[in-house]
Amino acid sequence: MVWRAEDPESGEIYKCRWDLIEYLHGKILDIGAGQFKVVDQAMSVDNGHHEGFGHVIKPDYLVKTAAQLPLIGDATMDCTLSSHLLEHFPEDQAIYVLREWFRTVKVGGTLCLYLPEKGVYPDVGEYGANPDHKFTPTRQQVIDWMLKVGAWDLEVDESRSEGNEYSFLQVYRRLPGRQNLFSCQKPKSAEKTAACFRVGAFGDMLQASSVIKGLKDDGYVVTVYASEPGCQAIEHDPHIDKLIRQEKDMVPNHLLGEFWDVRKKRYDKWVNLSESVESTLLSIPHRITYKWPKETRHRLMNHNYLEVQHELAGVPHIPQVRFYATESEKCLARNRRAEIGRDWSSGYMKENTRFIILWSLAGSSIHKVYAGMDEVMQRTLDAHPEAHIVLVGGPECQKLEAGWEDNPRVTCTSGKWSIRKSLAFIDQADLIIGPETGILNAACCLPVPKIIFLSHSTEENLTRDWINTTAMVPQNTPCYPCHMMHLTWDSCKRDDRTGTAACQASIDPETVAQAIASEIDAWRSRDDGEVPRYEAEWNALPHREVSRKVVGDMLVTLNDVTNPSDTAFGASLVIQMRMPGAQQVADPRDETQ
Repeated sequence: MVWRAEDPESGEIYKCRWDLIEYLHGKILDIGAGQFKVVDQAMSVDNGHHEGFGHVIKPDYLVKTAAQLPLIGDATMDCTLSSHLLEHFPEDQAIYVLREWFRTVKVGGTLCLYLPEKGVYPDVGEYGANPDHKFTPTRQQVIDWMLKVGAWDLEVDESRSEGNEYSFLQVYRRLPGRQNLFSCQKPKSAEKTAACFRVGAFGDMLQASSVIKGLKDDGYVVTVYASEPGCQAIEHDPHIDKLIRQEKDMVPNHLLGEFWDVRKKRYDKWVNLSESVESTLLSIPHRITYKWPKETRHRLMNHNYLEVQHELAGVPHIPQVRFYATESEKCLARNRRAEIGRDWSSGYMKENTRFIILWSLAGSSIHKVYAGMDEVMQRTLDAHPEAHIVLVGGPECQKLEAGWEDNPRVTCTSGKWSIRKSLAFIDQADLIIGPETGILNAACCLPVPKIIFLSHSTEENLTRDWINTTAMVPQNTPCYPCHMMHLTWDSCKRDDRTGTAACQASIDPETVAQAIASEIDAWRSRDDGEVPRYEAEWNALPHREVSRKVVGDMLVTLNDVTNPSDTAFGASLVIQMRMPGAQQVADPRDETQ
C-alpha cells in the first residue's frame, strides 16, 4: 500500500506488534510510545510532544529528547523498540540517536525499529508528508548507520507495504565483540512448518509435548508458543525447533484472536490447543457449563484429555508425553539419588538400599492436595525401613512439609528445588505419588510405578493410557467427578475435618498405604543382578576414568565428570557390588579422606 493523506497516522506500532512477540520479554523500553505502548508491560519514554495535538501523554519516563536517555542504564533492556520516531530527528543526527538507543540493549537483547519507508510514504516536502518529519529513511540507510553503532545480527529486515502499512521493520540482536551478521538473508527452508500454541501450567505443557512429538514425527519444523512459567517444563524438548516464550498477559485474552490471525500466516500448519482441556473438558468459572448439572458435564466432558489434543492437532493418538532433562540436570539428579540411597549406618557403605518415593505435594488448584498425606507417610516409614520420601512442590507447599523437616528419612525440597530439578528426579524415583500435577503427567509414559489421587478428572480423562499407574478414585463423594476447575472454595465442597477437598478426604489412607507396600514388596523381590536404573544411566554418560581399583569385594571407580560444575560435588564414586558383603571404604562425602 502507498500511504494516503486521509489515513490515520496514530498507533503505528499496533500494526506490527504481534510480529514482534518473540522479542517482547523481560525489560522492554518503548521509545516515543506516545499514548500507544506496544504492550502494557513495556516502559515508555516520551517527551509529551503529542499533547499539542490533544492527546494525553503519561510516559513512564518523561524526557526532553529521545536522543538522550540519561535515566536508562547501559545494557539494561532485553528489548528496546521505537516506532515512527527516528525520522523526526535531523538526518545527520540519526546515527547518534541509534547509538544512544542501542546503548540500552543487553548483549543478546534486541533493538526493534519500525519506520516509514521511502517510496511508499511521502518524502519531506511532498504532498501529505508529516510536517514534523526531517527525512524519510530507507532500509539500507539504517543498516549503514547501524554498522557504525555496534555488533549485531540483523534478524528481521522486511518491507511492510500491504494492507494499511507503509513502513519497514528491522530487528537487531546485540552481539558481543565487533561482528555484524545478517541472518535475515539466510534462504528460507523448504521444510514444512507447524506451530503449536499452548498457554498453561506445567501439566498442560507436558501433555502438549506428546502433540509436539507427533508433529515432529510427521516431518514438521515445529515452533511452540508457550507462556511462563509453564514453558519451563518443555524448554529443552529436542522436538521443538523454536520456543517463543510469552510472559503472563503479554497478549491479553481479548486480543488473542487478533494475535492468532497474524501468527498463523507464517506456518503451513497452526495447532491451537487453547481451551482444549480447560473450558472444553474442564469447566471454568464464569462459563455457562459451570452451572450445568453434574451428570450433563460428565456425559459431555468425560473424554481423554490427550486424545482430544491429538485429534485437534491432526496427529495419531500415540501417547508420547515426556520431560527432557539436560545432561547436567540428569547428573545432579543421579547424585541426589546416590546421596539418599547410600547407607552408612553400619559403618559400611551399601549402595541402592533405599526405596525412593517422590511425592508431589500439590497442584495448581485448591482441590489438588491429598488429605491423608501425613498418615500415609508415617505408616510407610514405620512399616518399611528402606523407604525414603522426597517431597517436592512450590514455596507454598512448605506448609505441607511442616513436621517432617527433621526426619532423616524425609527430604523436604519445596521452594528449594526448581520445577525442572523436581522433574529431572522422576527417573531416579522408585515410586511417584501425588495429585493431578505436572510431576505425575511427566511420568505417565514411563515404567516407574505411580499412584495418583484423582480430583476433578476421571480415569478416562487422565490416566486411561498411563503406564504402571494406580489411580486413587474418590469414594462416596457425590460431587465427584465434577469436571470443574476450582479457584475458590465457593464451588468446591470442603471437608470440615481435614480442610481439604471432599474428594481428597474420601480416599482411604489404608488403601494408599497398601498400594505403596505392594510396590516396595515388588522392589524387594527384584533380581539382585539387575543394574539400578540410575547407575546404568550414570555409566552411559561420557566421563574420564581417573582411577579404578578393587577394594575387597567392591569395584570402586572414581570418575572425573566432564563438567564438574554440573555435579553436586565435582567427582563421584560409582560403586559396583561384585558379591554380597563389602569391605569398609571411606565415605566419599568426607573431604578429609
